[in-house]
Amino acid sequence: MYNLVQCTRCSKKMLDEEYSNHHCMPKIKEWKTIKFTNQYFIENEKGEKITSFVSHDGINYDFSEIIENKEYTKVPYVPILDTNKMSHKLDSTIF
Repeated sequence: MYNLVQCTRCSKKMLDEEYSNHHCMPKIKEWKTIKFTNQYFIENEKGEKITSFVSHDGINYDFSEIIENKEYTKVPYVPILDTNKMSHKLDSTIF
């Protein structure tokens, strides 16, 4: 059997060999518009890039860049068994 994996971002199932070329854009479920006055680009001590915004009402928002690590975002795909069908088969074989 082939090694099937599932992308944790878009839930697409594919062969392990195909995953290295996989590019996805997850659906945005909800969004909010924030008007800001200042924008800063910062790099922290871990080397992570952070974009910082200050909104009109003085709230500071920090967004960190998440670099996609292909080995981290894939998970082995295991199909979910339909337990209703299985229990029906087991019940019919018992009697």
